[in-house]
Amino acid sequence: MSIIKKLPIGIAAFETLRQGNYIYADKTEILYRLLEDMTPYFLSRPRRFGKSSLVSTLRAILTGRRELFEGLWIHDCSNYDWAPNPVIHLSLNSITTDSVATVQSDLLANLKDIAKKEKLEPNGETPAAFFGSLIRDLHDKYGQNVAVLIDEYDAPILARLSETGLANEIRKALGTFYGVLKSAEEHRGFTFITGVTRFAKASIFSALNNLKDLTLDPEYAAICGFTLDEFDSLFADRLPQTLARTKSMGIINNEATEADLRNRILDWYNGYTWDGRTRILNPWSVLYFFNNSFFSEYWYESGGTSFLASLIKERQIDLASFNSNDFLTDGLNTIDVGAGYSSKALLLQAGYLTVDRVSITGGGKKFFLRFPNLEIQAAMARLWLFLEESLADPLLMKIQAQAMVAALIQRQADEFQMAFQSFLENIPWEDYLKSEAYFETLFLMAMIMAGQDCDCQKSVGSGKMDVHLRARDGNDYVVELKFVKAAVKVKGKEKDLTGEQIQKNMEKALTAAMVQIEKNKYTLKFQGRGNKIYKAALAVSGNLDVRLVLEEAANWTLVKKAGQPHFSVKRV
Repeated sequence: MSIIKKLPIGIAAFETLRQGNYIYADKTEILYRLLEDMTPYFLSRPRRFGKSSLVSTLRAILTGRRELFEGLWIHDCSNYDWAPNPVIHLSLNSITTDSVATVQSDLLANLKDIAKKEKLEPNGETPAAFFGSLIRDLHDKYGQNVAVLIDEYDAPILARLSETGLANEIRKALGTFYGVLKSAEEHRGFTFITGVTRFAKASIFSALNNLKDLTLDPEYAAICGFTLDEFDSLFADRLPQTLARTKSMGIINNEATEADLRNRILDWYNGYTWDGRTRILNPWSVLYFFNNSFFSEYWYESGGTSFLASLIKERQIDLASFNSNDFLTDGLNTIDVGAGYSSKALLLQAGYLTVDRVSITGGGKKFFLRFPNLEIQAAMARLWLFLEESLADPLLMKIQAQAMVAALIQRQADEFQMAFQSFLENIPWEDYLKSEAYFETLFLMAMIMAGQDCDCQKSVGSGKMDVHLRARDGNDYVVELKFVKAAVKVKGKEKDLTGEQIQKNMEKALTAAMVQIEKNKYTLKFQGRGNKIYKAALAVSGNLDVRLVLEEAANWTLVKKAGQPHFSVKRV
């Protein structure tokens, strides 16, 4: 009986991973390709996505630790020569960023630790001068060019990104430090640099003229994180026990199979891609899920989100639009400190968006973006809804959102209407934009908060449906939402409509919504899956009345009476 490997939660050191019987995804074939031509490389990936483990693996290869690689591709299938190289390995993740002085002090201390272990005494009072001297001294000591591995090169800048002045000062200081890589070129060998973002004017890119950026290179799309094949290979032996635990905790229904649990894990944590094809699971969240046996926003909750909240609020970012696939963007590689950067670029590089697909045109590559998975959808929905301090208890709103889903899948329109109305009443009246798009976004966010798989404004049939929901009952719900005004302008003044007038207009809106679903064939895409399809016409008024008509798609058809200009729907 084989022993189940341990979960490497918080462990990035390659030696510990290999000697401690921890789960390890073998990326050495990819690393071997990098080592063949010795080109300096840069890789951007989100935090906690396996970059540090990758750099640690490279260090073990470069220092000739062949014994640690038995059973891995580079040991068993390559002709790598395992000659040890001098290596400078720096991680900037733990650098103190209170000021430029603390950044420089910590950098210098890290370099001095390396020098001490090598029994060297480089010259230099500043980090840049000491760094250059250390590279030259190591070259002289070993008679070989020095490999340079820098992990999380941008961590000090990101830590202060919301403080533009300090962030710029840190960027300039690091620019001077990284500029050494150019002046020490004749002494420097293999160079590999990781970070979350590619900052303009950080010198690391101008210093290394031939630096190859692997971030969006399809050949290296699987360099970090778990591919689907790796996930199945590494975690298959954990599925039976985890399925039993999730059933006992009520996380998944008692009829669920291992395949059902696997698919649910993929819904929550799969979906990252940097080439539009290769899907990657978030390693941090997958490990924590198998450790805890319940679904949660593990990766999102592991980092500070204050800057993200500020970005969304200050730039008035509509989170719903990122699921529409409507827009395209170019030039996602580089951002800058301050206002001079694309919100989409930062959200992509930080891991809150991912590349859905890539289109190559005469003008270059265009990237269609989306949320990668349910974890990010749920987290961003919660953040977007709770940016206002005046909002009610977040837990209460999540419970109300879950009540909406429960009512929907039980086909209880009255219960749904009450739950959605209660949800809306938690948002201050002055926050309402009184538009269809706004209430559509609120509905979408409620569904995401409740952990449902959904998207909006997707082109289907001959139009764009408002919201598609693949609920936990496995059925598809096509939702068309209409907003009904509670007041109209008469001679320049706003006049409230009577309750009877509003209800009459809501009836018309519900009919119009159902006709739109039928006429534009929104349900056609979801047919043939073996599950039921429901059409949901949803109307919300300016005074927060909610009405829902919900029927199975097969029960409705579109009709047009002779002599009448409009369509209507009738029950079959």
